[in-house]
Amino acid sequence: MMESTTPAAGATPELSYEQAFRQLELIVSRLESGETTLDESVALFQEGMSLAKICAAKLAAIEHQISELLVNDDATIRERPFGEMDV
Repeated sequence: MMESTTPAAGATPELSYEQAFRQLELIVSRLESGETTLDESVALFQEGMSLAKICAAKLAAIEHQISELLVNDDATIRERPFGEMDV
């Protein structure tokens, strides 16, 4: 039987970004080792995809909280949401 890297298989615990990323790293290591069966590999891959989505969602949420301060030509300062380009 495969050992899950999450606290409760099938559960959706509220993980921090760091926890999800660490678990994702463990899954990648196990998959790269080549020591898992096909069924275990598929289950690990699915779990890894879920963890990757958690990481991506948490990063996106943080990006929405970050602003860039820009200096205009007239030396005034303006704020722009992170990642938004000037048009």
